[in-house]
Amino acid sequence: MQDSASFAAYINSRMLFLLKQAEEDELLNGSGSGNHLSGLITRADIFDTGYSNVDTMIDVLRKAIGQVYRVSKLPATGIVLNPDDWQTIQLTKESGRGISSGQYNFSDPQSAGVPRLWGLPVVECDSMAASQFLVGAFNAGAAIWDRADATIEVSREHDDFFIRNTVAILAEERLALTVYRPSAFVFGGFPFGS
Repeated sequence: MQDSASFAAYINSRMLFLLKQAEEDELLNGSGSGNHLSGLITRADIFDTGYSNVDTMIDVLRKAIGQVYRVSKLPATGIVLNPDDWQTIQLTKESGRGISSGQYNFSDPQSAGVPRLWGLPVVECDSMAASQFLVGAFNAGAAIWDRADATIEVSREHDDFFIRNTVAILAEERLALTVYRPSAFVFGGFPFGS
């Protein structure tokens, strides 16, 4: 550790990146047991606006947006999708009479703006399982409370680390998640083959 400032900088940046990934997973999927947050999916209403065999992923998300408002009386402000599912939606092309026109329904390959669907921002998230989604009124329905900034600590004071010339690296941060209105979030899955 003393020999390379660039190695220490790499460890710091890598640990903070991994910490942010773990934070994202907790905020979304946290079980609420032990030291885990009770994540948004754990608290969300289950998608109950059934779909027909002709509904696409795009149709299902619009119905989930409607459920958020119908049940919570709050307008949805965002959609969380697995990157593979968002790619599937982006690659959906117009078709009429069984013939594809080649035009994309909800994406413009030339646009570098915020991804949007039904007017709402779409967040691609590896912590979201494939074929599942979360739609919610994120601004009014929940809040994240950062209790302490992320810190990285290095120690040799564990077991026989001093004798073995080994270090332990700890990255941690304190935060809390308050879900004011669980009905402001709808969690569900896509129908097969969408």
